[in-house]
Amino acid sequence: IQALIASRLDRLEKETKRILQEASVIGRAFLYDILKKISDLRDKIDIEIGILTRLDLIRTRAIQPDLEYMFKHALTQEVVYNGLLKKERRKIHEQVALVMEGLFHDRLPEFYETLALHFKQSNSTLKAVDYLMKWGEKSVRKYAVEESHQYYKEAFGLLSDKPEILEQNKVLMVDLLIKWAYVFYYRGDFNGLITLFSAHDDIADSLDDKARQGMFNGWLGFGHFMAGSVRCCRKYLRKALKFGEAAQDQQVIAYACTWLAWNNSDLGLAEEAISFGKRAHEIAKKIKIDHYLYFKPLAGMACAYWAMGDWKEAIRVGESIV
Repeated sequence: IQALIASRLDRLEKETKRILQEASVIGRAFLYDILKKISDLRDKIDIEIGILTRLDLIRTRAIQPDLEYMFKHALTQEVVYNGLLKKERRKIHEQVALVMEGLFHDRLPEFYETLALHFKQSNSTLKAVDYLMKWGEKSVRKYAVEESHQYYKEAFGLLSDKPEILEQNKVLMVDLLIKWAYVFYYRGDFNGLITLFSAHDDIADSLDDKARQGMFNGWLGFGHFMAGSVRCCRKYLRKALKFGEAAQDQQVIAYACTWLAWNNSDLGLAEEAISFGKRAHEIAKKIKIDHYLYFKPLAGMACAYWAMGDWKEAIRVGESIV
């Protein structure tokens, strides 16, 4: 079947075939506006689309809100796409992504997935990493945890596989790890978090950025806590708090205090746990978009109150979390 499709495509006029090739890189469905902006033949695009429609290779998918076409058969799009040289495909993928950034600049979150895919197939590694991370964040906010994990894993692979790019973008790697940490938390994979962070401890230490160092050490410490190394985690959490205070970064301070509340509670230091929890919660009330930072210190305080035998306060805090 593929051979039959290929032979039919070979009979197309050069310009008609070129339009079809450009469309195939956009995807099985493609917006007219995107195709027109990336095409080398934009002045002839209407004529060529008319020919392709008459040949029953493509059809109109939608007229409103945007004019959109699609390949009639997925296999046709696949054969056309595979017929392009890899170098040419990478070039067109990048053009498509850049055009999409311009066209949809006011609603980019809707297109994180598509942009990540196009930049990944181009030569723009850093753009691909950026959109994969944004895609991962978007997914974890919907609690699509495994999906998010795969996107962060892809972004991590793109950076790790290119040492020359990683060397110039250590901050980006640390940001990726910090954002990825939420996914390890929701997956309950704390040994995985510890292994990953420990392998990149030297990169975090090399940064001249105390806020990032603080958050990195905080997550590493909390990973140790959740893995059962209550005492081991303490040194990392203390470092995190120290870095946060040096940077005067309220979010880092709040996260460090949150985890120290849990750590101290488990060590039997209930009053210290409550003090750290209150400090974190006061900051959390000012950062209203971070739900984790709101409920997590309260839960640590509730555990400390329970350990002290103060059931009423534990119940009060529990009800406020609910």
